[in-house]
Amino acid sequence: MAFGFFNKISPPAVESVQSLELRVSGMRGTQLYELTVQNGTARLEHYAMRYSEKREERVLLRQATCDATPVLALLNACRLPAWHGFHGAHPRGVRDGIMFSLRAVYNGDTNLQAEGSQNFPPHYRAFTDGLNDLLNQYGEEC
Repeated sequence: MAFGFFNKISPPAVESVQSLELRVSGMRGTQLYELTVQNGTARLEHYAMRYSEKREERVLLRQATCDATPVLALLNACRLPAWHGFHGAHPRGVRDGIMFSLRAVYNGDTNLQAEGSQNFPPHYRAFTDGLNDLLNQYGEEC
């Protein structure tokens, strides 16, 4: 039995973000996006992860600073709170792909965790495209 009204329930709006970390791994390496918002200003950093001498090092590729408004609009447009608890198991028969893990604290003390392996929550691509658009529009390469 399907309950269509569940599709109409909206997740709570993201009004503030204390921290957000998105780690994306594939055959060509691992990238990390870190987002913090303080006093209405958002700071987004994009790193490549490098491994040397059995240590993980973050290499800053790009960073952006902007008003929090477009960042919050992106998070709400992608319905980020609805991702909490998402676990996208790797599809059977797929030999490689992209893995992601997302950790965030928003609206004061609400935690969000999601992860997947070649299996993503709705609006995932719009979210990652939006992060890169913010970096392109407001950022600088390092």
